Amino acid sequence: MSDAYADRREFPRVPLALRVHLEGEAQGHELTSRDLSAGGLFLFARDPRPLNQRIALTFEAGERQVRAEGVVVHHMPGAGYGVRFEGLADVDRQYLVDFVTSLRTRAQAA
Repeated sequence: MSDAYADRREFPRVPLALRVHLEGEAQGHELTSRDLSAGGLFLFARDPRPLNQRIALTFEAGERQVRAEGVVVHHMPGAGYGVRFEGLADVDRQYLVDFVTSLRTRAQAA
């Protein structure tokens, strides 16, 4: 990804593999994230959801379980798709801002 693209993002991302459960799916349907921000995440998937499809998902970020609604905004053929959070409580968004910031700070210090 180019620096110019990264600079346009409202929220910084951090590489992070999380188990993400898609709600409404068959029991036990989970995907893995590639990265996370307070604005969305990228999910590894062989068969991405259609662009603009709304999805509900849950995942654990640190010590907190987060439930979010989002929309599929990006496909990466053969890899997965990006989801922008649209239904995220303010308290959860602030938690994710703090969580991602702490992970980035730790990574820079290492």
